Amino acid sequence: MSDDTTAHGFFSFDLSACLPEGRLLSEAVFNVYQAGTSGNPDSLGSMILEHVSYGNSLSRSVYDTPALATMGNFDLLPFTSTGRVFLDVTSAVQDDLANRATRGNRSQFRLRFTNFSNFDGNYDYVAFEAANPARSRDFVPFIQANYLIP
Repeated sequence: MSDDTTAHGFFSFDLSACLPEGRLLSEAVFNVYQAGTSGNPDSLGSMILEHVSYGNSLSRSVYDTPALATMGNFDLLPFTSTGRVFLDVTSAVQDDLANRATRGNRSQFRLRFTNFSNFDGNYDYVAFEAANPARSRDFVPFIQANYLIP
């Protein structure tokens, strides 16, 4: 970002229809559309996906919410490319399903770089599409949940 400020991406998914009654979650995959880049984002280190729980509203205080778990490095497309990127979040979604009542039936994640800035004073970022169905449902972030029928 300009002036070496930082930004994180926050994603919240409703779990109410994620897993039909009596089914067992076998896999959950975080899926988001990488829409573009600016500057030199690879100088900011790895992009990581963190499992968080910040409730039903996004405020300044959630920026530093402690992670429940780090899901791993997000394998981005080459910075000049666009397209879907994925990361396995099965353990996070299983944890959220086990704690539905306290987490508001949501699974929430934060995307951030390991380094907050490269101190060059320029915009350095990767842009991801948000939930904007007016543009196209093809770009909406989602969790693909696969389940077993016992």
